[in-house]
Amino acid sequence: MVLLLCSIGWSALVHRRLVALRRDGGEIGKFVVDLAGATTRAENAIRQMREASADTMRHWQRQRVDGEQLAADLRRAAAEADMYLRELHDRLASARQVVDGQDSGRGTAFEARAVAESPSAAVQPASRHEQIRRAIKDLR
Repeated sequence: MVLLLCSIGWSALVHRRLVALRRDGGEIGKFVVDLAGATTRAENAIRQMREASADTMRHWQRQRVDGEQLAADLRRAAAEADMYLRELHDRLASARQVVDGQDSGRGTAFEARAVAESPSAAVQPASRHEQIRRAIKDLR
């Protein structure tokens, strides 16, 4: 009889534990479902961040190439402007020599003044680089 009572008591205790485990099992199932949802959202966010990072990298590379091209264009424009400036300086020096009578074989003083003062005597900018150089100069 004591053995029967101990068996009944033990069975009741096991039954309570099984009921509690089933109840906790529903909560664990809900936790697992919530965890799976959070994992899916995190994976989507990571994918979006990788795509945004790749887009940013492509944009940066395009800007870098464009910037290098612009820098090369500006270097060429500066070299071209320097060349034009030297040519203009040489023409002005020649005109001054003629005006001062130092170079009588190049024409009269009147012609030299006309060359020095004429806007057409200067090299007119025809290239895109010269236009860029003038625009930069105007900004200063």
